[in-house]
Amino acid sequence: MKAALVGFLLACLALTPAVSAGSLTAASPPYDRVLTIPLNDWEAFFVEVPAGGGIIVTVDLMSVGSIDIYVTDRGGFTNYSDPGATEFLYNVGWTAEGTRDYNQTLTPSGAAAEELVVIVDNTDFWEGGATPSGSVVVRVQTFDGSGELGLVRGVLAFCGIGALIGIGGLGVILFLMRRKRARKAVASPAPTPTAAAPPGASPAQGPIWPPGPPPPPPAP
Repeated sequence: MKAALVGFLLACLALTPAVSAGSLTAASPPYDRVLTIPLNDWEAFFVEVPAGGGIIVTVDLMSVGSIDIYVTDRGGFTNYSDPGATEFLYNVGWTAEGTRDYNQTLTPSGAAAEELVVIVDNTDFWEGGATPSGSVVVRVQTFDGSGELGLVRGVLAFCGIGALIGIGGLGVILFLMRRKRARKAVASPAPTPTAAAPPGASPAQGPIWPPGPPPPPPAP
């Protein structure tokens, strides 16, 4: 019986996708994962928001501290994850800095489906945001938000203000996040050593000017 139980648990673990920090993971709804993100590390989740629909993303911090949540596209994520990049674009309306709880409904910015990346940041590499002090445990969930958006649009249309909200919501505002500059002390240049004269030798003299023999002594 015990051996059968152990085998069952191992089979369940084998069927569960492994999630490690510092990687990009597909998170199509329904999605539910709990993971630990070490200090100065991150985890990113990729979702494809359907045309005319939405995806609800929730992130709950289950340990002490606070985290930053950035939403961007593939290009923004490429720059974010590149240690040599100095900046990346992110959606300010779907971003939360220094937070413990996150709940947003992501919608495409146009009439077509859109690929978005949700970054859970536990680093101190970027300007502003949280100041991490250790590892954090987070729970990330995604849900289909199309039904919720359909209800909202129906109410707005009934009230005669349906034109105020389009498929992409009220618009997308992008901000530029800059990486902190490394603070390195600049050492002063060391003085050039001068060779000491051997014992008994006269000190070295500089060049004679003007060149040639010395001038004759003055006439009496």
